[in-house]
Amino acid sequence: MLEGLEISEILKSQLENEFTLGSEYYSSEFLYPFTTLVNSNSTLEKLSECCSLITDGDHGSAEYVDDGITFILSEAVKNGWVDSGACRQISTSHAAKLNRSKLRKNDVLITKTGIYFGRSAVVTDEFVGANTIAHVGLLRLKNKINPFYVSTFFNSIYGYSQLRRRGLKATRPEIKLIEFQDILISLPSNYFQCEIEEIIKTSGLIFLAANQAYKDAEQQLMGVLNFKLSAKSSDKVSIKSFKSSFATTARLDAEYYQLKYQDYFNLIAGYKNGYDKLSSVCGLGDDGFNPEDNTEYKYIELSNIDKVGVITGFTQAIGSELPSRARRRVNEGDVLISSIEGSLSSCAIVTAELDGALCSTGFYVIRSPKVNSETLLVLFKSQLMQELLRQGCSGTILTAINKYEFLNLPIPIIEDDIQLKIACSLKESFKLKAESERLLDVAKCAVEIAIEQDEAAALSYINAEVQQNEESFSFDIDTQKIQDILDQSTV
Repeated sequence: MLEGLEISEILKSQLENEFTLGSEYYSSEFLYPFTTLVNSNSTLEKLSECCSLITDGDHGSAEYVDDGITFILSEAVKNGWVDSGACRQISTSHAAKLNRSKLRKNDVLITKTGIYFGRSAVVTDEFVGANTIAHVGLLRLKNKINPFYVSTFFNSIYGYSQLRRRGLKATRPEIKLIEFQDILISLPSNYFQCEIEEIIKTSGLIFLAANQAYKDAEQQLMGVLNFKLSAKSSDKVSIKSFKSSFATTARLDAEYYQLKYQDYFNLIAGYKNGYDKLSSVCGLGDDGFNPEDNTEYKYIELSNIDKVGVITGFTQAIGSELPSRARRRVNEGDVLISSIEGSLSSCAIVTAELDGALCSTGFYVIRSPKVNSETLLVLFKSQLMQELLRQGCSGTILTAINKYEFLNLPIPIIEDDIQLKIACSLKESFKLKAESERLLDVAKCAVEIAIEQDEAAALSYINAEVQQNEESFSFDIDTQKIQDILDQSTV
């Protein structure tokens, strides 16, 4: 009757957490890494002994502004870095009330609730003076404890499992500030901590180079289209006859007829190399696919796509366990375009690893014999095409662009030589991004090896991975250009 269930039996005197009495707290999933950590030869300290401050962000309701102080949301905290594109801005007057959570260089951030639970990153120069939300914990470490090492420890199985264990709540994972204090941290030598810091910082530099390569691709496209934000109309009034409005478009919402959208369309329509409707330029892969119950599939959803068009993950499950929206099959080179208004920028190219995977019906799947996938991706993620996508959206509960509007989007026919340059820049961006992610994983694995074996084994692992990198990966990073990027984005 109890076959397949896990049972943990523990004496009342051995209960170690007064905040959590659930049986999951003592399950092997969490006990095994904790026991491994405790029984290791590592020097262990409680987080309360390592920090001068353990707090979190703003518990109020912040109003966002277009230009102000950077406000880090929980979705902006990734494993090892902070995504500036997912941050918002708050007014200077509101930020002045949040001195407790005003960020300093080398503070450690940890997401402590919700679907982004358990991610950690270090505050770098770019985010000094910024602030954060209540869902993000803030650790200010005492001297001589390396923040990059501590952040990486929390991203490892030995840090994350402790967070997750204490974050077991009825509806969603959530760890309270007081529970941070008893978390155990392994503290290796300063030399090893600095080695981890060096890897994380190198990863950060490569990530910035990846972003710059993407911007280069975008600038190449926007340059030939002569796209300028200042060129669009700011007039909020548009007068249309019935014949040129509802009779043609079947749309009565005023937003649809804003003059700025006509400006965007005219920009594409006036392109020297011509344009055509998407239905003529691209093939649309909208055939339904019914997964077989006992066959395992890879499934891509909107949340699996990052801001530069990389598919960062997927769900692997048998057909009977997949959601009902997993009904489109994709192939390598296909371009996924989100149809949902709140996530229109979630666009990506399907890689070889995901050939034959399924994706959500919230995506349109396109491929073109006239425009390469890289150019399509940069085009659809540009503000020019994002605005036209937004114009086409309709609905009440779930606003989205329908198939008719999507197929009628104007697509510029970019010259082959420009397409080639865009493809080269984008491939370089993806290559750099993958290497940045790999280094973050190397740092995490090294921390785990140091706990499971010793520092010597971990350092040998690092050296082997660095050597592999030097043999198989070469790139040039313009350090001055990267510094200029940092200077421009500093709060």
